Amino acid sequence: MFLLANSAFLILSVGYGWLAGSRLDRQAVGWIVAALLATLATPIIITPAWNALAILLIDLVLLAAIMQIALRSTRYWPTWFAGLHLSGVTFAFAAVLAAPQYTSTMRAFAGFWGTAALLAMVLGLFFDRRGQAVMKAQSLA
Repeated sequence: MFLLANSAFLILSVGYGWLAGSRLDRQAVGWIVAALLATLATPIIITPAWNALAILLIDLVLLAAIMQIALRSTRYWPTWFAGLHLSGVTFAFAAVLAAPQYTSTMRAFAGFWGTAALLAMVLGLFFDRRGQAVMKAQSLA
């Protein structure tokens, strides 16, 4: 049940990000979707011994891409997303390199930060759109 709810949240979040976002926001959503698809494909392509390291590399590429977008964006959500994703990458890094015996537990903590990052994206886009609507209504009055 949790997996179904998480998958629905994931699909709805990236869908909302694509529909509600600007061109730069859509670029960020594209990177997020690419990272998700690469993470899903990793167990099929990579041997299990290297799976956690491959996912860590995918997360690092996503972090670099979102940080680039955050530096160019006028919105705040990419900065929040990058910060929360950095927390997840830190947990994943600890799981892979520092505490390999706790990899599954640490990956669960990393997943928590990923969910928080997606929530920051959704709320940031929602409040940005609401703020733009209020500014537009005030300029018409």
